[in-house]
Amino acid sequence: MPLEIADVERGLRGPEQLGLWARVARQHAAVAAILRVRDAGLELLLVRRAERAGDPWSGHVALPGGLEEPKDWSLEVTAQRETKEEIGLDLEEGARLLGRMSTEVSKTKRGMGLLAIHPIVFVLEAPADPVFVPSAEIQRAFWIPIEEIVSGRLDAIRPWRAFGVELQMPAWNWDGEIVWGITHRIVSRLIALARA
Repeated sequence: MPLEIADVERGLRGPEQLGLWARVARQHAAVAAILRVRDAGLELLLVRRAERAGDPWSGHVALPGGLEEPKDWSLEVTAQRETKEEIGLDLEEGARLLGRMSTEVSKTKRGMGLLAIHPIVFVLEAPADPVFVPSAEIQRAFWIPIEEIVSGRLDAIRPWRAFGVELQMPAWNWDGEIVWGITHRIVSRLIALARA
């Protein structure tokens, strides 16, 4: 049975788990896990970040989102604002908030502390086929079918060097777009929640 929005909603009913490292993070960011319903099942919106010097995530595939700003009264607002800024998609108008997932932790861009990344899940209700207007930070936005991920057909490995060691990171390859790292972890957890 393909996953449905009701499965995702059920999986998100538990409390958000911050964890110790997220509680001491110097910065907070929110990313939007945006789903839409298609005949073949759920699809997830991803973006490819533009190639930019000095950006540690240059060219990576990610969920739209970014750093919390003082004017943001909630992390949901951060996810909505960043999505609109990055790809021109207004989640306040055409999407429904489903809930928050547990927080991920990464290093800040300059490696001076920890960054707490809060995934916020939405379902796009209208329009079903939005026109994206990528900012200078984003190269493109695209949809990936959740059932393709679940099937295992997209499974891949991405080599990554850290601390002088060559690592083999789990990834998905969707038409040449490689999803790995924090984005892979967040999407894997979202699928696991929906299948539980």
